[in-house]
Amino acid sequence: MRSILSSSSLGYNCFGVASARPTWSLLQAKSRALDVVNHALRVIVQLNLVPVYEDEFMALVAVQHPDGAWADHSLGVRGGSATPALAPET
Repeated sequence: MRSILSSSSLGYNCFGVASARPTWSLLQAKSRALDVVNHALRVIVQLNLVPVYEDEFMALVAVQHPDGAWADHSLGVRGGSATPALAPET
C-alpha cells in the first residue's frame, strides 16, 4: 500500500513545498532567514522527500559555522547560542 503522502501520489509539491521554494531556498537566494529554511526542511523530512531536495540540505550544511552553531540568516554572524539544524520547536 502506498502512503498518501508519498511524492508519487501527491507530486513533489506536497503542501506547497515546491511552489514556496523561492521563499525558503538557500540555492535561490544568498541570504535567507534560517528559521524559515529550518521549517521548510523539517516539512520535507516529514514528507519523506529528502532525496528530492538533497541539494537544499547540502546548501544548509555549507552555511553552518565550523563550531556547529548557526546565524539567524544564512550570511549572518552567529547568534549568542548554538542552535542545531532541524531542531524541534519549543
